[in-house]
Amino acid sequence: EEAGARFHMLPAPQVVWYDDTDVNRISYSIKTDQVLAWAAMHRDRLSPKAYHGFLARYLVPAFIRKQPLRALAVLGGAMTRGGLSAKRAATLLARGAMPVTYQRIRDALVARQGA
Repeated sequence: EEAGARFHMLPAPQVVWYDDTDVNRISYSIKTDQVLAWAAMHRDRLSPKAYHGFLARYLVPAFIRKQPLRALAVLGGAMTRGGLSAKRAATLLARGAMPVTYQRIRDALVARQGA
């Protein structure tokens, strides 16, 4: 959507999404040490933009309440390299700092868009 694409929800499913729960998938993990280890292992395959954007996506929500300066450093690194927009950075901060409020706002916006 950020690039200008529009998505429309259709009433009937057109595909079946298979969400594999393999514990070796990085997207299955929310543990920061696993995210950091994966990023370090694959850093040479990622552009600086992708590397720092990936770290921000997983680490900012996890760090913001207990390690706010570290979270802001990760966020700043991603933003200066073009890995995150200001809007995406704000959502990551909100998701980590106020998870319940963020979820309610997100759900309300999604419901309103679908109406």
